[in-house]
Amino acid sequence: MKKMYLLSSDRLTLEQVEDAKKSLLVKDFIYLPDRLQDLWSDIPADILTLKYYLQPFQLWLDDAEKYSYVLIQGDYGAIYHMVKYCLSKRRLCPVYAVKKKEVVEVTLPDSTIKKEDIFRHYQFRYY
Repeated sequence: MKKMYLLSSDRLTLEQVEDAKKSLLVKDFIYLPDRLQDLWSDIPADILTLKYYLQPFQLWLDDAEKYSYVLIQGDYGAIYHMVKYCLSKRRLCPVYAVKKKEVVEVTLPDSTIKKEDIFRHYQFRYY
């Protein structure tokens, strides 16, 4: 039974859940505990290094089931360090969600054209 641990500020969409179940054979989704979720969602900009800040997340993943997926999205520096951490463990597979952009044009009553970008989940990609 595959698991996916979620290091992300966002909850998964229904499309993402269905895709993870189908393409990655994920059965369980493990969200961060509330305290860690708050820390991940608001990484302070004034920290010069994330080495110590990310230790609680690394400890959390140390208990992850072997060969599980870890969805990592958020602060670029935190992503880099956590992907590197997962790969160093050689038992966790870091992934991220790929979105596909669709552009919709709508002609308004005054004949002007309004463009809207719609982003839809496309797939999960390995780091």
